[in-house]
Amino acid sequence: MAGRRSPREYVGSIKDQIDQKMALEKAARSGDPEAAVKLGELLARFRQPKKARAAFEQAIASGHPDYAPAAANGLGNLLRQAGDLDGARAAYQRAIASGRRESTLAGVLNLAGMLIEAGDTAGAKAVYQDAAGSGQLARPAVVLTKLAVLCHEIGDHDGARAALRQAMNSGDPELARSAASLLGDELRQQGDNDGARAAYQRAVDGGRPGYPPTAAFNLARILDEQRDTPGARAAYQLVIDSGHADHAPSAACDLGNMLSKQGDVDGARAAFQVAIDSGNPRQAGRAAVNLGNLLRRRGEEAGAERAYRLAADLGNPKGTLNLGVLYAGQGRLDEARAAFQAAASSGDPEARHAADRRLAALDEVAQGARFRPS
Repeated sequence: MAGRRSPREYVGSIKDQIDQKMALEKAARSGDPEAAVKLGELLARFRQPKKARAAFEQAIASGHPDYAPAAANGLGNLLRQAGDLDGARAAYQRAIASGRRESTLAGVLNLAGMLIEAGDTAGAKAVYQDAAGSGQLARPAVVLTKLAVLCHEIGDHDGARAALRQAMNSGDPELARSAASLLGDELRQQGDNDGARAAYQRAVDGGRPGYPPTAAFNLARILDEQRDTPGARAAYQLVIDSGHADHAPSAACDLGNMLSKQGDVDGARAAFQVAIDSGNPRQAGRAAVNLGNLLRRRGEEAGAERAYRLAADLGNPKGTLNLGVLYAGQGRLDEARAAFQAAASSGDPEARHAADRRLAALDEVAQGARFRPS
């Protein structure tokens, strides 16, 4: 099986780790604090907590400005796993107090994460807030974003928005875009679509690389809702160009729907085809159904049949259902019945209900009534 190591490779890996352990032990005995930290991490992975603790404590005792704080975080993780939350808190606080930017950030994230797990969201919030204002973090936007997410979860939406705006202005380009995207989500959930639009626009400004596809997708939907067709089209295209496995085909499908409503048949057809060609299990079938609907409205029944059949083959019950409606309208009643029966047995409750109604309508046709697809 691809990716699986052979017995020889596995044994070789174990031997390498043992050799590494012996080398680190030797270096740590000579007083090397870096080796002590790495030894502690290795022993923790080997599930030797007592020896790992001794190695971390040796590095802490060295007072080294970089390795002692790193060891404090390692010791905190070890104690947290053992259920000694007070000991872990003390170790994390030691790392935070070190003033070493990377270790301080790790200590803050570790301590706040532990408090959240313990249900102390107020304590975690205070840790994030204190750290965000300390000026000692390697990347303050990381903590500000975590703070915003926590505030959102506990219902402090003002706090969430404030933290995200701080993160956006933190000078960290990547995280500023992510924060802008999250702010857009927060504002949209609160019903402020104009504010959300501005936040999403900031997240995608500058284009690729680095913009969050989710922000571009949400921006496109808002612009579509606000009838800004050129803006929505550009934003949908950004998402499509991102190549995101889920958002890109979904954006192509939504773009096709928008262009179809605008009467841009060629543009809609091309957009639906992009979604179909993506092979995305959900969106390809959805796009095929929508393409079939477009073609059917234009009287291109042969093309509509091909599209619906493709959707059905992709497992979309609406494709099967619409194929049945198309057949029934052409008087191909046996084929229509087979399609409706397939839709009814698809496992989709909505499709089953709709198919049952159409099967009943076919029974009426057999008695001389006209088929009604609704």
